[in-house]
Amino acid sequence: MQASQTPSRRRIAWIMTALLVALILATQAMWVCIPARAEETDSAYYRLEGFIRAKSPDRWLVGSDLDGYKIIAVNPQTVIIDKSGYAPELGAWVTVFARRSAGLLQASLIQVDRPAGAPGFPVQFTGIVTKKGKGFWKVGDVPVGVAPQTTISDTAELDSKVWVGAIVTESGLLAEWIRDLTNHKTVEFEGTLLEFGQDHWLIDNHQVEIGANTAIAGEPQAGMLVECRAILSDDGTLTALELLVSPPFQPTRKTGTILDIQAETENSATWTVLIEQGEPGAEFPVAKVQVDEKTWVDQTRAVAQADQWVRLRGTRTGPDSYHADLLQVEHGAQTAGASTLALAMPRDAGAAPWHTPATVASAFESAEHSTIAFTTDGTAHAIWETNNRLFAAHQSPTGTWSAPEEVAYGFAPHMIAGDNGTLHVAFVNSFMGNFETYYVVRRSGKWSLPVNMSHTDGYSARPKLAFAPDGVLHATWMDSTPGYWTTYHATWAEPFWSTRPIPSGRGEAPSIAVTQDGTVYVVWQDRTSPSGTELGAFEIFLTGLRDGTWTTPLNISDSRTLNTLGPNLTVTANGFAHIVWIEGDEHIRYSYGQAASWSTPTTIASANGYANGVRIAVESGRFLHVAWDEEGYGAYKVHATSAPERTQEWPEDYGLWESSEALRDVCLAPNPSGGVGLSWTQTTETGRTTILASRREPMQAQRMWMPLLISQ
Repeated sequence: MQASQTPSRRRIAWIMTALLVALILATQAMWVCIPARAEETDSAYYRLEGFIRAKSPDRWLVGSDLDGYKIIAVNPQTVIIDKSGYAPELGAWVTVFARRSAGLLQASLIQVDRPAGAPGFPVQFTGIVTKKGKGFWKVGDVPVGVAPQTTISDTAELDSKVWVGAIVTESGLLAEWIRDLTNHKTVEFEGTLLEFGQDHWLIDNHQVEIGANTAIAGEPQAGMLVECRAILSDDGTLTALELLVSPPFQPTRKTGTILDIQAETENSATWTVLIEQGEPGAEFPVAKVQVDEKTWVDQTRAVAQADQWVRLRGTRTGPDSYHADLLQVEHGAQTAGASTLALAMPRDAGAAPWHTPATVASAFESAEHSTIAFTTDGTAHAIWETNNRLFAAHQSPTGTWSAPEEVAYGFAPHMIAGDNGTLHVAFVNSFMGNFETYYVVRRSGKWSLPVNMSHTDGYSARPKLAFAPDGVLHATWMDSTPGYWTTYHATWAEPFWSTRPIPSGRGEAPSIAVTQDGTVYVVWQDRTSPSGTELGAFEIFLTGLRDGTWTTPLNISDSRTLNTLGPNLTVTANGFAHIVWIEGDEHIRYSYGQAASWSTPTTIASANGYANGVRIAVESGRFLHVAWDEEGYGAYKVHATSAPERTQEWPEDYGLWESSEALRDVCLAPNPSGGVGLSWTQTTETGRTTILASRREPMQAQRMWMPLLISQ
């Protein structure tokens, strides 16, 4: 019996050995495919700002009640720049550039921006009153001083939802006013006045009740434009709080080449722009464009300087003068070519995963900022702006694009889809003399009225949305209330947005994403001055929110002298965040990481000319897709590439679309049915715009095959 079992045991041993060898080989193969672990970026620098609250020979305490406080290590090698003669004494406001060493932030440069005793600067935010005492409130987690001169709504009690206007001072935040937002759902919209009477007005298709306390500015006439702030009751009734009547107005839109930029003050400048008339044989007038704190200068595609091309949105103030609301800077003088479209074949046409692009909408005037999103049934949705209005369209997986429908007045939209088939859109609009960010939602085929997200007196712009795994909707945008661009973060609890500035979040063009464990990552771009002697180049900064605390902003790009523009962010199911941006006008760069550990940036591709508007999206929680547009040598192209997450060597990209006409506003979005969608705009020589979209087939997951062993 012993002899009869020997062959069987040998067979089993051989099988187990073969399985072990196969497992080792498979494991080795898996490790080969995993890129090097992201390492803590001690070589990169952090940037923070705040008051000097305490000093010792080698330690400073820097921060504010709004931003929190950090201990900064200072040594004889730390460069301290006394800007305009300001001394680095207690109470001065400083910007600190530091590197992490032995667990501390070691300051390499400290720049004194404001002297001790200088007036505080304004900040506005919203939140829920969590504590209320004599001379002290807490709104969310932010402590706020309340003085006898503070104006407070009588109804602002514990658990009230409030809007706070405060001054950041050395001794803490001091509230100037606190307004209760709890009791009513307030909406803000505009439209054409169709009917009006003593009891109600009809604004577009919205009937608005007129009450005894309704404030009306302007003389109502049919056909006039009305801006309406109203209370929306649970039964759908709109009761007007404020009505502003004015003649129909369309912002002036011009394009041209920057000839010169002359700074006047820290927050204002005059641009000299050679305006393109758009008519054959027409003269090209030279215009003076006023730029101030109420101007959004979009430098995500190119840095503002002479010889760059610019798109102007603003108000004419004279025969050849304008005040700019929005200036979108792009590379060089744009040239329009033939009116035909040309599909560029991928480099490996036999393996091309992208579908032939379809037309979403065409013949629109100046359609811009197109965004695409997919609902759970695989339906594609697009939204864009034209002439200060938002339009949307949709396409079933097997159908054609619907006719556009008007959504709201506004521009620069961003859209994402919820798990229940809802669409969520954030955008910018000028309302009663101020630019705010707004939010609308589409449920059961119907769009809501806009809700004010930002609630500030500054210019709020470039909003972005992201869902957390628990279903909470997060948002970010840039705001100029303090007198410079700073980054805001907000969460939505219907019908109210809780908002606050991100600590040391000075910068513009933010992007946001939330990981499976609830960590919120935000990136943005801002100019740096690590030498303190010049303005410096744009860099990409990142911060994270976890357990209620924001991390110190970290320089992810650290390119020193090259401008890094247009950061875009996504997260994968394993908790890693993934960032892309454009470096030096031509290189598409990528980095991934968690917390303080980030990979060394790698180059995905390099353009044959200028690269712009890079976007990143994740499919099935693990596959990354990156797309961008290029221009050079009279041609415009849309490119894309795809790879598993944490890839260090990206495959060669596909040239998806090529034209002699301007292509821009690339957008990527994951499709819950598999694959991703891509949209972009194309502007013709007559200024008309076509919006195009394409879908990509799903990426196939890697499979591990074990050997099949047969015994006879």
